[in-house]
Amino acid sequence: MKNILILILFLNSINLSAQVKSGYITYGETIVSVPIDTSKIKDSQIKSIISQQNSAIKSALSSDLELYEMRFNTIESNFKLMPFLENDANPNLKRAVSYGIYYNNIEKNTSLHQLYAFDEYYLIKDESNPFVWKISNESKKIGDYLCYKAIAIVENHINVKSEIIAWFAPELPFQFGPKNYGGLPGLILAIIERGHYFYAKKIILSNEEEIIIVPSKGKKVSKEEFNEIGRKIMMQMRGEN
Repeated sequence: MKNILILILFLNSINLSAQVKSGYITYGETIVSVPIDTSKIKDSQIKSIISQQNSAIKSALSSDLELYEMRFNTIESNFKLMPFLENDANPNLKRAVSYGIYYNNIEKNTSLHQLYAFDEYYLIKDESNPFVWKISNESKKIGDYLCYKAIAIVENHINVKSEIIAWFAPELPFQFGPKNYGGLPGLILAIIERGHYFYAKKIILSNEEEIIIVPSKGKKVSKEEFNEIGRKIMMQMRGEN
């Protein structure tokens, strides 16, 4: 029955999508579970350092600020930090937030992440679709919108799997969300990623088409190439061949 309701909401949103052509949304971020589990770390000094870092991040993200902004139209989105964070954020908050610009284009099935790392700008390109969502019957209201829960399992470059939980609104027929998450039949208003909870704070819809800026600065690499660059630099720092 709930799946039928999702379909009805999505079909009803066709009228909305005919009128709404773009939008602007801000997100906050908080910690809902320990980002790095220290229970299996034997070295007491390393364990203490990571625990202190976890506490500092949780404290920094407890102020309920608008930290990120996303602009989108029917085929593209651009997600990045709010401008004030570039210069005015406190040191702990700067260490806690996610950096770079995330660009997604559903028409071209392309995702870009512009990131400054290793003293250089990179433009990391991904043409795959890594998210296989399982939509559940669980729902809740986020602001004025009824949202449904979806779960995906992702695997990082060292083959560690984690569960991603998204809450999407079929009433808002845009396939985007925080960072590079998307591909659901509705705008993602909240997402849980490795203990971090991104949540919508403000939503502005427009009936005018907005041009979305595509990041272009940086050395163009694939995700695999970027991970290999990072691996080699870490080996050099440790004095390994």
